[in-house]
Amino acid sequence: MNDEQPQKEYTAIRIHNAGKFLKVSKFKQELKTNDVDFYRLETTNAFISLVFDAPEKLAFAQEWLQKQKNYQDKPYKLSIIENYQVQQSTYKPNNTVPSSEESLSESSEPVQTTPKTLFEITQPLLNNPNELLLKQKSVRNALHHQLTRTLKGQTIQSQNNIKKTHQLPKIVPKYFANEQVRKNSFHLHEITSGKVTSGYRTKGEFMIQRDTDGVKIGSFYRIKDQFHVFSAEEMQENKLFPVQTLKLLQIVQNYFNQNQQEIKGLLVVKTSGDVENEEFKVKQMLIKLDLENTTVNQQEFQMYVKSEIKNMFETELVFDTDKNQFITQQLFGLSFRIYSESFFQQNIEVFQLICKQIKDYSSNPKCIYDICCGTGVIGQIMARLTDCKKIIGVDIVPEAIQSAQEQFQLNNFTDTEATYICGPVEKHLDIFNDCSSDDFVILDPPRSGLHPKVLKALRQSNAQQLVYVSCNPKSLAADLYGLTAIDCEYMKSQPVFQSIPFCIKETKLFNMFVGCEHVETVVVLQRCKDAEGTI
Repeated sequence: MNDEQPQKEYTAIRIHNAGKFLKVSKFKQELKTNDVDFYRLETTNAFISLVFDAPEKLAFAQEWLQKQKNYQDKPYKLSIIENYQVQQSTYKPNNTVPSSEESLSESSEPVQTTPKTLFEITQPLLNNPNELLLKQKSVRNALHHQLTRTLKGQTIQSQNNIKKTHQLPKIVPKYFANEQVRKNSFHLHEITSGKVTSGYRTKGEFMIQRDTDGVKIGSFYRIKDQFHVFSAEEMQENKLFPVQTLKLLQIVQNYFNQNQQEIKGLLVVKTSGDVENEEFKVKQMLIKLDLENTTVNQQEFQMYVKSEIKNMFETELVFDTDKNQFITQQLFGLSFRIYSESFFQQNIEVFQLICKQIKDYSSNPKCIYDICCGTGVIGQIMARLTDCKKIIGVDIVPEAIQSAQEQFQLNNFTDTEATYICGPVEKHLDIFNDCSSDDFVILDPPRSGLHPKVLKALRQSNAQQLVYVSCNPKSLAADLYGLTAIDCEYMKSQPVFQSIPFCIKETKLFNMFVGCEHVETVVVLQRCKDAEGTI
């Protein structure tokens, strides 16, 4: 008798003109909204493949896709693939080759393998002698395409907000012909690094979960809808977090392993301290338990943790039970409160280097515009370092704005006034109406970048210099194009500039995330002017 299961057959619809213009997460949401049922979705740089395990599902999806419009109102270009071979789902650490026991199964079903080590996931570049070179290359590649478009003079929009492109008008402003402009646009300085290469990360969110081996608490990674949790023992090889954080994970794991109750949730740990002798010295630690459907005696838990850790480190422990507890970070003579819900930079040493660099770009500003200000840290530091008398900060997170106002009062800015506005920046563009050439604009948006309305408002403002701080080169590139591209309409065959663009003065990279693939980028932009001072 043959016990072999029949091999499942799949068909797929390949969308050829989707990859460049379609955001996959949004596309998935549209599929779900329209009840398009599929087995899985696979993507490449060129196309998207929808895989189906039943003909009727494919027919419904094909009918729906043929009605959809994509870039510039063009329909999707589709092709049907019979007997489609689904990709195998595996975890492959960077720069490693799977061993024989990790090789893919011959089954057509997805296979998931456990990563070898946590170190290979969290810090794939730490022992790579070309770490800084690889990071610099990744940023240059992300910026290159957008900046090439800028230097060719393509527009960001024309009538009726329809995006079009054309070559630079015959009347070429002198700054676009200037070799120095081109050099500034493409030249990246060597990456600036700090002395602390491990144990620098000030924040960690660790999953707590009970499985067949007991309670595990540590970092986790996802493969589609499944995830793997590392134990506190496995976390000891992680070089991102200070030893105090790693020891705390072991203590908390031991505590929950003493009882058999079901447990699931997160442990949030934040630290503050100083850099001494190439090491981040933790002075305070904020601890928060965020558990699901579990009753924990907080007093008993806190006593246990304190008793276990008190003889190991001179670290003050603060337990957050109602979101009102905080720890304090000292920077440039100022004190900043760090709550469990608030954002703070994860590498204190490199963040200070970035602040010093931004200070060098400013020259006694009358007002500092702190856009996407968070808890107001950069704006307040710049105000203290430059003796600025006015700060205007905007952020969408109410808790961050409340913290910024609170910290401004605590830091005794006796001769400086500050206005902090809660809401999306694109809803408060009127703040740029009074912006003058003597003001200094700092942009530090989230990974998604700035809203197009904000870019347009900055171009039409009187701001002469911007500093853009970014941890995502892709969104940075898109925003730089929005700030630097020619924006004009043709009147009687002559270009009429609607707004004066900026040009890139300098780009610097900072190794904020040592051993990881990410990098912090600081770009200085100044208003474009020709020899006569006008565009």
